[in-house]
Amino acid sequence: IETNLRVESIRELVELQQLIALKCNTYISASRPIVDAQLPIEDGGHRVHLVSPIVAYQHPEIVVRKRPGKPPSIDELVKEKALPLAVAEYFKLLINKRMSLIIAGPPGSGKTTLLRSILYSYIPLEWKVVIIEDTGEIDPPPGSAWARYTTVETGSVRVDLFTLAKAALRSSATRVIVIGETRGSEAQVLVQAMLSGMSGLTTFHGGTPREVVTRLISHPISLTPSQVGMFTAVAFMGFSDNPRRILTRVVELTYDPGRDSVEYSDIWVRERDGLDITLEEILKRSRRIGGAL
Repeated sequence: IETNLRVESIRELVELQQLIALKCNTYISASRPIVDAQLPIEDGGHRVHLVSPIVAYQHPEIVVRKRPGKPPSIDELVKEKALPLAVAEYFKLLINKRMSLIIAGPPGSGKTTLLRSILYSYIPLEWKVVIIEDTGEIDPPPGSAWARYTTVETGSVRVDLFTLAKAALRSSATRVIVIGETRGSEAQVLVQAMLSGMSGLTTFHGGTPREVVTRLISHPISLTPSQVGMFTAVAFMGFSDNPRRILTRVVELTYDPGRDSVEYSDIWVRERDGLDITLEEILKRSRRIGGAL
């Protein structure tokens, strides 16, 4: 949408990039031409993406991703028909049993919104939770025992998601470890957390169960099939007309040692099952939670 904001020259845009980077306690330069950071809370706490003209010739970018307000509760998402009540109850059981969930889907489909809603609706403030992100989107509630780690890159100092995940295992995480988006070797640490009895929650780019499994066992994530089988379920987000972002499918993952492969089974499909399915029906299909009750 065209606005009345005007930047008169590339030079002015570059100066704006430098000012924004400075506010984020970082910098943009020839040695660091792409920056992802977060503005201070007093400046809105918004996420920013800066691309220098060194990389994007004649088209440098300043992208502001507005900081979301309080996420809708699970009850609100159910009321808006983004997901059925029975699936929400399934997610609650999963959390309480220290099982793990991947929320997958394309960019902008509401993966982080659902993750935040699950966290804020179902996880008690006194639980020891560590949230690991590139840029902060999931705020620990006031008065909670939760902690949040974010990546840092300043000059030669780089603290990545893998390093933060390892630190989380050595510190305050005892119940849940949350990785805002899994893209690489941090998945290895997430699996170790699950082996130690913690729940693991993360978002992931992928549109089908096979795509998710294939990406998890491929470079740079490189999990083994048995490690992928540590994840209990994958919830897939997608798009619709009303509401715009919806849950479309939930599958459970199981490891087959004989074939050394990961199998998946649908426990809810929106087009097939609709929104009136009961928790009892879902648990009858569940091999991971149904058998654990």
